[in-house]
Amino acid sequence: PVFKGELLRQNDIVKNVALGHEAREFRNENNEETLWTSHVFSGMPTFNMAAEFHTNVLTLVGKTMNLFPKGLNMIVITCLGFYILLITMGLNPWIACVAAVSYGLSPNLLSSLGAGHNTKILSIAYMAPAIGGVALAFSGKKMTGALITALFVGLMISSNHYQIMYYFLLISLVAGVVYLIFAIREKSLKEYGKTIGMLALAGVIGFMPNFSKVY
Repeated sequence: PVFKGELLRQNDIVKNVALGHEAREFRNENNEETLWTSHVFSGMPTFNMAAEFHTNVLTLVGKTMNLFPKGLNMIVITCLGFYILLITMGLNPWIACVAAVSYGLSPNLLSSLGAGHNTKILSIAYMAPAIGGVALAFSGKKMTGALITALFVGLMISSNHYQIMYYFLLISLVAGVVYLIFAIREKSLKEYGKTIGMLALAGVIGFMPNFSKVY
């Protein structure tokens, strides 16, 4: 149906359009952003709802991934992100392909899509390759892993669902502890320190394009 121009009527998206109406009207009339709206509760900031930030170059990267119709594009991005994760962990490409499709069509993601939890879906989609970048860096490919981590951490933050970002940080923390144990056993703490440093730098680089909104 999406190839015929039909779109999902997502409840959360319909509500979001209504809640952001005042801010969009202000933008159209004054050609500038308002950082406050009176349409939610007794008033609240618009940072994570209707405000547009034009300094984030990663939003352009995200848009290039929307080659498919809305709704289907998020399934494709989720499959692709999980595929990258599995490839970085050394899985057979064909098995990774089947697993990625299964992940993208999982019941939780489909129900989230129906409800309009688009920011959550995109954050989950970008979290997988970000974890893959962390794993790749710890496996010895520091530069490649750090670059992948920086890109997808940036896209994850720009997707605007900080709960998923929190989960990513927890997973990364656990991974860091596990690799620390291995580093102690193998007496390779120096290399471990370099990896941690590069991943920390990757996180900062990923965060910087999102500074305006987060600040």
